[in-house]
Amino acid sequence: MDEKIEAKLSAPPSKQNLRRDAITERVLEVGFVRIDTLVDELDVSRMTVHRDLDALEARGVLRKSRGVVTAVASSLFEASTDYRLRQQSAEKRAIANLAFDLIEPGEAIVLDDFTTGLNLAELLRQKEPLTVITN
Repeated sequence: MDEKIEAKLSAPPSKQNLRRDAITERVLEVGFVRIDTLVDELDVSRMTVHRDLDALEARGVLRKSRGVVTAVASSLFEASTDYRLRQQSAEKRAIANLAFDLIEPGEAIVLDDFTTGLNLAELLRQKEPLTVITN
């Protein structure tokens, strides 16, 4: 597995990432949020919120406009792998472990680009020989 992806899977989320996840979830929950509201709810500076929003906008997750932040029309799950990697990580590991138990050495399996599959991919070396097909 790629070392960068492996590091992301095993590293605890930073305060910055937790805050950005909270912003994203809040905006998705109600459709739009005033930036002043985020400053109050997160108890951080306006500049911190703007930096977080700039990063989320650059990744295509949210859009800033005239004191308001809105969700981008495209799906969040398509836009942000970093966000998806951090969501329900314990559940994804549990699913990967269950799927791993179904795989026998010598089989061929197909993995899509879903984040649960990354957890499964970490385990696959234990089932060699194995053919893995992916996009």
